[in-house]
Amino acid sequence: MHEHLRAQPGSCTEVYLLPSLQGTIIDQLAHEANVPVRYESQAFFEAFAQGGVHQGVAALLRAFPYVSLQSILEQEPDILLVLDNIIDPRNLGALLRTAEGARVGGVILTSARSASLSPLVEKVATGATAYVPICRIENLARTLSTIREQGYWTVGLVPDASMSLYDLPVSRKIALVVGGEEKGVRQLTRQLCDCLVSIPMRGKIASLNVSVAGAIALYELVRRGQSQNEVSS
Repeated sequence: MHEHLRAQPGSCTEVYLLPSLQGTIIDQLAHEANVPVRYESQAFFEAFAQGGVHQGVAALLRAFPYVSLQSILEQEPDILLVLDNIIDPRNLGALLRTAEGARVGGVILTSARSASLSPLVEKVATGATAYVPICRIENLARTLSTIREQGYWTVGLVPDASMSLYDLPVSRKIALVVGGEEKGVRQLTRQLCDCLVSIPMRGKIASLNVSVAGAIALYELVRRGQSQNEVSS
């Protein structure tokens, strides 16, 4: 909530706080942004959270402003994150949080068979949606083709790929494709990727949670980009 009030105060239509939070930073930010604040009881927040954990803070947000793919590509970011059927909102929120931390230039979601932005996603993402451009697309195959035409190398992260993530040749612009919780990157999507990589597993478990795997891969790309910049300079 802090991040929305700082970066996109217009996205909040009303803020709810426990009376004990009057005068706190979030209360001040809301008033500075001219966002109405209502002070509510503990029972209100328990009902609002529907059994979940709350901190006495809630807000009503406007419909999430998804951006166009073209607007993302016009910025020419070094890294894009493409999510192929991520269904669990917790995984989506965690991936968005990591994407913001890694300064990913845009996150691309499929509109069908995919979690959408929701209060739970917002909570897990801890404000990342206020900073990361996110678009929803209808046709992933066409989108990957468009991305490739813009000079991106499309890299699918799959557990059974023969190439290790750490052996991936350095490339300046990469679109990392991460698949859903049950089936991973779909077969058709695999065929459309320029290459497939895996994270080496040294234990007995064959794969990682999708949000964990995505975080490892994104930060490896960040590390490689920094190393390339150091060599270039």
